[in-house]
Amino acid sequence: MAGSDRRTQKTIRAIKEELMRQMLYKKYNELTVSGICAALDISRRTFYLHFYGIDDVFEKIFDDINQPVYQKFGELQKSPASEGPSGSSIAPSGREELIYEIFDLLNETVRNHTEYLTRLSTEPSYHRIQAWHISLVKRMINEHLTRLEIGSEIRRAYLDYYVAGILELYFQWYRHDHSLTLDDIRDYALGIINADMEYFLPTFKLKRERE
Repeated sequence: MAGSDRRTQKTIRAIKEELMRQMLYKKYNELTVSGICAALDISRRTFYLHFYGIDDVFEKIFDDINQPVYQKFGELQKSPASEGPSGSSIAPSGREELIYEIFDLLNETVRNHTEYLTRLSTEPSYHRIQAWHISLVKRMINEHLTRLEIGSEIRRAYLDYYVAGILELYFQWYRHDHSLTLDDIRDYALGIINADMEYFLPTFKLKRERE
């Protein structure tokens, strides 16, 4: 049984790696299940035992490369919040350190998969996959940042706005559209989050109280 599991995991890993290899020189519509199977000398039946299709492989790749970030977000979710001025939920230093670690992990993910992520960002045929990746990352970040006490529509729109801006900086980095380093982007993102917690939340809280 253990040997069978190892073979299964080896096949799954090989399919994902082959897709990542082929997408570096093929456009999206040139990727096919038959092409991946031929390169790996496996049957289409074997492929479909593990994946629904090409997009399903992309989804599993996304989960793989972001797994460390998911785990760190899990720690962030469990970390307690403390009451700050104006009665708003302000993150303690431990939570801030976790957020810092999360962006360091995001940067590590970018460095470890630069070729793959750059291809998604620069080849027009992968625009849909890129947009889908962005939406997943935004959802992942927003789900945890919105666990602060204020969960209004305005706050969710605000979070969505600046998370989109941070992610756009990463995609501009892939395209060499600016001279910022990954550490610069991390520090910029942390500055926005701190401003959110120190200014936006208390201000919004006071506004609601006056109403």
